[in-house]
Amino acid sequence: VVISNSTIAFNHGNPAASGGVSLYDVSALVQSSIIANNTAGSAGRDIGGTNSSIGGSSNLIRAAAMDVPSDTLSGDPQLLALNSNGGSTRTHALLATSPAIDQGENPLDLQTDQRRSPYVREFGVATDIGAFERQPGPDPIFKDGFDGA
Repeated sequence: VVISNSTIAFNHGNPAASGGVSLYDVSALVQSSIIANNTAGSAGRDIGGTNSSIGGSSNLIRAAAMDVPSDTLSGDPQLLALNSNGGSTRTHALLATSPAIDQGENPLDLQTDQRRSPYVREFGVATDIGAFERQPGPDPIFKDGFDGA
């Protein structure tokens, strides 16, 4: 199992499992991904499993029921609601104060984030963790191409 530059959030699962990712008899490689704010029953449980292991780096996993890589962040990723933030799919944007900003990597050398062009995968000091790369959008005054001149 490989999970890279992904956001898995706000899912609900069976109380006996995990709301985000449940692993069984597998080794997972998780890279630069957010797995947070998922629940299983009434418990916050983002990732767990049986007879499994997780490798990788530069992740933000809020509540793990198994060992995660040592550099994993565990705080609130400060995700906004699933919304149309540009592109053909809805995404969870990051608040400007999110600990995921500039803390990730781009192991697959992606050119864009989940929204595709013109939203580059790397903006700022480093790649953001997750599927969304925080960057300024078009100026709403000029988004229709009218500049008033």
